[in-house]
Amino acid sequence: MKFIKNNKNSLFSGILKYSSVLVIALSLFMSAGFVQADTNCDGPSQPKCSTTPPNGGTEVSVKIENPLAKNGINNIQGFIGAIINVVLVVGVPIITLAIIYSGFLFIQ
Repeated sequence: MKFIKNNKNSLFSGILKYSSVLVIALSLFMSAGFVQADTNCDGPSQPKCSTTPPNGGTEVSVKIENPLAKNGINNIQGFIGAIINVVLVVGVPIITLAIIYSGFLFIQ
C-alpha cells in the first residue's frame, strides 16, 4: 500500500481513488438493462398484452397497504402535518422548561 500512496501519478491509484464512483455508475447503467419493459404489445399493429400467466400457472397479486392510513394519513401533506403536531406536542413543553430554567440562571 505504501507503493500506491507514494506513486500518486499512476493509473492504478486513480482507479482506486474513483472506484466508488465507477461502481455506482456501472450499477446504474447495468440495472437499466434488466428493468426494461416489454414494448412489443398493445401497439397499433401488435397483439394485446396478456395478463394471464403462461402454461396455466397461478397468478400472484401483491398489495402493499399504507400502515399510516388507520390514522388518516393518506398523503404527504397529512404526513408532514402529523410530524408537525408531534414536534409541537413534544417541543413546546421542553421550550417552556428551558425558558424557565434560563430565568432562574439569570436571577442567580
